[in-house]
Amino acid sequence: MKNKVYIGIDIGGTKIAAGLVDNHGSLLARAKLPTPDKATPERIVGVVEKLIAAVLKPGQQQAGDISGIGVGVPGIVDVATETVKKTVNINLSGFNLTRALQKKFRCRVATGNDVDLGILGEQWLGAARGAENVIGVFPGTGIGGGIIINNALVRGASGAAGEIGHMIMQIDGPRCSCGNRGCLEALASRWALERDIRQAVKNKEKTIITKLTGNDLSVIKSKTIHQALREKDPLTTRLMTRIAVILGQASINLRHIFDPDIILFVGGLIEACSDFIIPRIKQAVKHDPFFGPISKCTIVAASLADNATILGAVALVRMKIDLVHSSALSTPPLPNDAKTVVIKGQTHTKDVYIRANGSIKPRGKKAMKTPELLSIEEAKKICRKKTERLIIGLKKNKLLRIAPEAKRFLKERRITLISLPWAESLQRYQQNTQHTALLLRLT
Repeated sequence: MKNKVYIGIDIGGTKIAAGLVDNHGSLLARAKLPTPDKATPERIVGVVEKLIAAVLKPGQQQAGDISGIGVGVPGIVDVATETVKKTVNINLSGFNLTRALQKKFRCRVATGNDVDLGILGEQWLGAARGAENVIGVFPGTGIGGGIIINNALVRGASGAAGEIGHMIMQIDGPRCSCGNRGCLEALASRWALERDIRQAVKNKEKTIITKLTGNDLSVIKSKTIHQALREKDPLTTRLMTRIAVILGQASINLRHIFDPDIILFVGGLIEACSDFIIPRIKQAVKHDPFFGPISKCTIVAASLADNATILGAVALVRMKIDLVHSSALSTPPLPNDAKTVVIKGQTHTKDVYIRANGSIKPRGKKAMKTPELLSIEEAKKICRKKTERLIIGLKKNKLLRIAPEAKRFLKERRITLISLPWAESLQRYQQNTQHTALLLRLT
């Protein structure tokens, strides 16, 4: 049996990256392509398809070997439907990327916010490995955030939780991109730093930044800030000290609210200037008079760089697969004469099936006219997704005959058929981690 492989996708405004990852988190292959300008969602899916083909190793893996695909997008993803509700700088708003990729690749797909997934990747394999409570702060062009509490991503009622950058730090402070005033992003992001440098130059203050950028202050890159700090440029040192102090105060706020094990700082500005920023944040948190004696909170820079979101996307889809197989069904196991089964929080009293991708469906009206028979049409419907096993659970005194055409279909598709009393079928289903369908005969 081949080892499980997963695909992690990081969709950004300028580039889309993909990684082939094994079950242990080893990155086996990586590829990236530019994000097409003003592309339709369908064209973006096309780029993702090309990247997946690029990372699959010829002769070793093919599309059918993918256990799951995780995708990070720069925006808000609806928790229930996984529809992309809103994105920035990319045309995916209102599009169900999860459904589109499931149709293409016939495997489980999970979609989430890219910063959330970056933090999840760091918790799985990076600087926050093993920590159960992690707050991620992402000072980049803006400031993103991600929250993991008791090993679970905090996504909120609408999928928009973790907007740490829009925590208000200064009443009547500078206007933020979100429309509020005094947000953390308006005070400590790179665009806020660029704004303050431009204003200082306008006020005739000298800085090496003008030389390093050739007097073009429209965009000031993180590596330029790093070089100016190394040269001990007074303006850059003053502004970056203020940013570090503000990030320190924000860390105190986050610690008071969430009591995390780790506050993790991520992004280009941190990568370039961590030696300057992180010690100052640590100093601020260390001197917090309230939480200091209560618990320890580690302040640390991220370690996975551009691979964090790819690995976090894989972590997300692995969690989704585990949830379907280990938590979707009622536990402890039910007696064979029980009248109901609970699947994903919904109680079922009539026949129901679960496809290999985890989708749950009631048996249709046509099938329920002869519930004791599994027809060829129903077998194809249940095993429409990639399926290796079909488990049939039979309630006490219930039978299910397999039509000859359905038997031939299952044999041709090499689908193993297992028939058990329905309580035992639930246990067997939970033991199979992938490519398994389940039909429960309840009525």
